[in-house]
Amino acid sequence: MGATSVTKSSISDRFGTEYRGLTAEALNDATIVSDIVDALETSHLVVIRETPLSPEQQIEFARKIGEPVPFNISRYRHPDYPELMISSNVVKDGKPIGVARVGNFWHQDSTYLPDPPEYTLLQGVQVPEGHGDTLFASAINVLDALPADLREKAGQATATHLHSRRFRMRPEHVGLSLPEFRAVVDKEYPPAVHPLTPVDEPTGERYAYGSSGYTEAVDQFDANDNKRWFDAIDEFLGNPENIYRHKWTQGDLVMWKTRIAFHSATELPEGAGRVVHRVSIRKSNR
Repeated sequence: MGATSVTKSSISDRFGTEYRGLTAEALNDATIVSDIVDALETSHLVVIRETPLSPEQQIEFARKIGEPVPFNISRYRHPDYPELMISSNVVKDGKPIGVARVGNFWHQDSTYLPDPPEYTLLQGVQVPEGHGDTLFASAINVLDALPADLREKAGQATATHLHSRRFRMRPEHVGLSLPEFRAVVDKEYPPAVHPLTPVDEPTGERYAYGSSGYTEAVDQFDANDNKRWFDAIDEFLGNPENIYRHKWTQGDLVMWKTRIAFHSATELPEGAGRVVHRVSIRKSNR
């Protein structure tokens, strides 16, 4: 890595790479950025410990990886930096500075979109000590653990993903019935259909794409097999032995491939303030 103080290690055999000792200046080094992107492509999750960046620096680092994409829900964007989404439960001058309780369920990012950005980059801006962990699991490992007959049936299957499963009501939705509300959301975000077990191009491995968070159903499965599929995924994700639990420290950068990394934010106790800046990144040809 070009500096004896920088270390790089695997988080697990098949999932995740951690860097320590990198500075904001080091993230301008093309060789280091290339190494990080290669680790991201092959291990699907990258943790860069304690490398605090300003909003401008985080966006610039994202540009070295690909094209920053403003979050698809505009009201969640940073008021001065549209490329950043603020996830926070902090209230300032009587107003929330970001959107609270984002991603407090197992999911893969933005599967309800027809073509989700390939990468997510988070920075821990304000981290409550001992709280606010993020859980991660590999969708490749999830698929490998599913019953063999389901994996065989899943080979050519597709699944329908809906934003309405997690969409937050706005004032203009008050008074709508549940079917009316769902129709409004589905018009704004039409259902997206994706292969159930796509192939990760860099590794050639198949992975499970879809969880109960955003996925309505596997299109070719009957009700029984749909239940078995989602129950098996939930069982895998509910086992701590299958999970990497990221305990945040101030200035951590965490990146993942949106299609591979299942993740979930943990709940915060009352009074524990947390601020995270997120950038979605569209992959560019390097």
